[in-house]
Amino acid sequence: MKTKEEILQQITGIADILNKNNINYIIGASCALLVHGLDVVPNDIDVVVGQNDLTKTKMLLTNFVYEVHTFPIHTDEVCFIDVDGINVRVNKLEAEYRYYLKRKGESEKVDNRIKQIEDKLKQRKVISEGGIVTRKNPNKQILLTIFTHIKGLGFPKGHVEEGETFEETAIREVTEETGLTELRIVKKLGVYSKIATERDGIPISKDIHMYLLETDKPDFHQEAEEKYDWFNIDDAVSQMVVDEDRNFLVKIKDEI
Repeated sequence: MKTKEEILQQITGIADILNKNNINYIIGASCALLVHGLDVVPNDIDVVVGQNDLTKTKMLLTNFVYEVHTFPIHTDEVCFIDVDGINVRVNKLEAEYRYYLKRKGESEKVDNRIKQIEDKLKQRKVISEGGIVTRKNPNKQILLTIFTHIKGLGFPKGHVEEGETFEETAIREVTEETGLTELRIVKKLGVYSKIATERDGIPISKDIHMYLLETDKPDFHQEAEEKYDWFNIDDAVSQMVVDEDRNFLVKIKDEI
């Protein structure tokens, strides 16, 4: 059996060849299709790089153009998909969850599978804190992080460190990700939950506590860890890529 490093080298080698020849491809076909809620490979995909057992994948390739390159996946929990030329780890359970959510209500079997996945994901749970900062310029705007890898907006937020209160975490995370200083809590806006994938590829249930913050220096930013900008609230809603983030902003926008 190949090592993880050998598998990654093989994936990279395949990707390099395809990129040099301007060939569109997906890595981890079954998982990629689940993530995007698709039943077939899009017409602009020429090559699918899949697992050794391609039975399920081949069933989905009704408009398949070229050939299937195979490699052994080192774990049943994680596969790789291609997003704008970048190999991204995707947890299969989370991918399946996204797919079945789109089919919710179609049958009792589908709904039972959703519940099974949710029960499994809830076995691992973390708490995050985040903040929304506002300014008038001349209309009310909010400060958000820009996720270039998924081309959308999100809240500055992160995990609680040992010894921190929730409020301290929210202030620290906003400062680190946007460079704003002298922040203070105005009020708590609420809590929402979502399924997320950690850096180790494991899905978790995440409770996110959000606070309204303010500063006397909204236009002064120190060095920041993330890209950021100010957005009108309605524009922000339309550009948020995570459903739970967007739904929360819609719910509390009149409070900010």
